[in-house]
Amino acid sequence: MRNSQKIRRFEEFLKRLMTIQFALRYIFSKKSTQAINVLSRISMVGMGGGAMALIVILSIFNGFENLVVSLYNAFQPSIKIDLKEGKYFSSERINTTELYKMKGVIAISKTIEENAYFKYGEKESIGTIKGVDQAFLQVTQLDSFIVYGNGQLTDGEHDYAIVGAGIDAALNVETDEGYKQIGVYLPKKNASLTNLPQDAFNSSYLIPSGIFSIQQEFDEKYIIAPLAFVQYLAEIDENQITSIEIKTTPESSDEIQSILEKKYGNQFKIRNRIQQNETLYRIMKIERWAVFAILSFVLLIISFNILGSLSMLVIEKKKDISILKAMGAQNHQIKKIFIAEGLMQSMIGALVGVAIGCIICLLQQYFGFVKLGGSGTFVIDAYPVDIQILDIFLVFVIITSISFIASIYPAIKASKQSIQFN
Repeated sequence: MRNSQKIRRFEEFLKRLMTIQFALRYIFSKKSTQAINVLSRISMVGMGGGAMALIVILSIFNGFENLVVSLYNAFQPSIKIDLKEGKYFSSERINTTELYKMKGVIAISKTIEENAYFKYGEKESIGTIKGVDQAFLQVTQLDSFIVYGNGQLTDGEHDYAIVGAGIDAALNVETDEGYKQIGVYLPKKNASLTNLPQDAFNSSYLIPSGIFSIQQEFDEKYIIAPLAFVQYLAEIDENQITSIEIKTTPESSDEIQSILEKKYGNQFKIRNRIQQNETLYRIMKIERWAVFAILSFVLLIISFNILGSLSMLVIEKKKDISILKAMGAQNHQIKKIFIAEGLMQSMIGALVGVAIGCIICLLQQYFGFVKLGGSGTFVIDAYPVDIQILDIFLVFVIITSISFIASIYPAIKASKQSIQFN
């Protein structure tokens, strides 16, 4: 019984080997009709070009996605806690001492955000002032993105501001002019429309200590200031805040979020970085898959060359098919030969295309030949790329699927051909 099974398996192996052998022979043999050779080569080149384009474009998308995410992560915490309803809450409602004891928690910062009016000399701007405690620079990576000055917030006597590059462009702040201060204006709680402008706002001043540049959305919106300064202008006590921001180790973030949701989830929103930027992540995924779908459609169009070349090959190889059938070959075996032919045409092209695409990406990654346009103010000067194994796998899957579909009709046509020796 075992011997018969071994013999059967060996026979199946030989059949598969013969199928591949015939397919390879048809690929590289000289056809009598030149058009078949041309279409076959076009199919290989087309699939190779499509595979290369997919690898390069998807790698660029990966690079930009990683860059954008890293920029957002530089300003936003691993976990953010704020109210589901309302704006201010007492910091005593969250036991920060217990939070610090949790495994994976690195730093905790209390913050408050308020819309404000800024004036510097004769220039003015509107934005958001974010009051933070000293732990904020540990929760975020803001100090790594300070392009001018430093990240000082207070020296015990004076309050300082770290200004976003976008607001700096509007105000033209000079960090080395300590005597020139930024005026900050917040609406009074009980102000009415009948109040004079000077009576409707609380105002104070900040000394600009540094300019940060992370991402346009943050640069044009924020001025970072001491927490107590903003609480004073907002007319709230020292315990009132709008959020608690937590920095965790990457591997512990989900677990900590789950624990906090169980304990505080009824009244507070406990959001990780993805949840803080749901729209951004959704848009990036949609764009990525849209590009993948478009390029896959291009490959589908290219696959018509495979259908055409195989159909012509079936006509040319009528005699070979008849001989095979006369020797006992079954219809499904004939079908497999021509499907293998179509798949090999595509896969040869795909292998070459993926290899070239990876080489291009690696060269760009290490040497940055293709530069980003613009004024040179961006955080990088060349297109970022990131090759992912999953992308390579998906490219081969889509090419294999398209090639298989394109090969079915000619293969069926070949298998149904009657024996002819004319």
